[in-house]
Amino acid sequence: MKTALKLGLFLLGVALFAGLVWQAGPRAVLAQLRALGPGAALFLLPSLAMYLLDAGAWVLCFRERPPLSFARLFLIRQAGEALNNTIPSAYMGGEPVKALLLTREGIAGAEGLASVVVGKTAMTVAQILFVLTGIGCAALAKGAAESLPALLGASAFCLLFASGSMWLAYAAQRYGLGKLLRRFSARSGLLEAYVEREREGLERLDANLHAFYERDARRFWLATLLFYAGWTCEVAEVAVFAWLLGLPLSPEVVVAIGALATVVKAAGFFLPGSLGAQEGGNVLLFLAFGLTQVAAVTFSLLRRVRELLWIGVGLAVLAALGLPSPEGSPTEEPLVSAPE
Repeated sequence: MKTALKLGLFLLGVALFAGLVWQAGPRAVLAQLRALGPGAALFLLPSLAMYLLDAGAWVLCFRERPPLSFARLFLIRQAGEALNNTIPSAYMGGEPVKALLLTREGIAGAEGLASVVVGKTAMTVAQILFVLTGIGCAALAKGAAESLPALLGASAFCLLFASGSMWLAYAAQRYGLGKLLRRFSARSGLLEAYVEREREGLERLDANLHAFYERDARRFWLATLLFYAGWTCEVAEVAVFAWLLGLPLSPEVVVAIGALATVVKAAGFFLPGSLGAQEGGNVLLFLAFGLTQVAAVTFSLLRRVRELLWIGVGLAVLAALGLPSPEGSPTEEPLVSAPE
């Protein structure tokens, strides 16, 4: 049933994507892709900068500087992000893989998992701030279509939901994720064997999280700032696309499209890679700011090519490193297991 559901969602995404291309006109889209010329390679540069900044932010989420080179951490992160962008798991499916790969490098399971949890929290907080910036710029943009207020309202709703979720996640980390899991298990009778087996590891995880937020709160906000800088590379991507095609976009519109596009992508988390949902959201955004559907579909195709290239890099890294089994940790048994 799970396989059938995943296949069904994938086919739904493909159908949505194909429908958008067909509606825009395949010939018109192809003509615009050709108009980009060799300059289309510039489209890859902002994403490279984004992933480098994100890896730098992750380094700050460790209590102590991990005994790994920056290049090694970058590759481990790309392996996890490749799964985040392919598995329909609310962009969380690759996070346990990062922690598992860290154990292979000699980092204790609780310490590695704590860095992953803190990193995901900081990255999401940065995205919330980035989307707030986009909403503000969209409100200042001139000549927008009548559909823009509806898009901004939907974005604000998603932002409010994300902000509440992040506050709960932060409060849970300060209280103790392991402690919450033990209380849940005691009251429900579920996961009792796992909780008992991982009791020491869960306590170490709570200790790492508590120590980080108590002693290294400044580093959390520095990491958030770096993640925010990474998110702004989405704006640079829109700017490069507009420059290559000679689209007359104001700075406010460029920032608004770059920021709000992350909302529509996140909203399609139930589809593998947000296939179809991301493209549909881009079309709505482009039309709301007076651009054509052809330009929106062309932009979406370029982003898909960029994403596929980085996913390929991540999967190649994962194949080269190999996914360690939970029992294969050289320091302690990891608290996570590999995704299906």
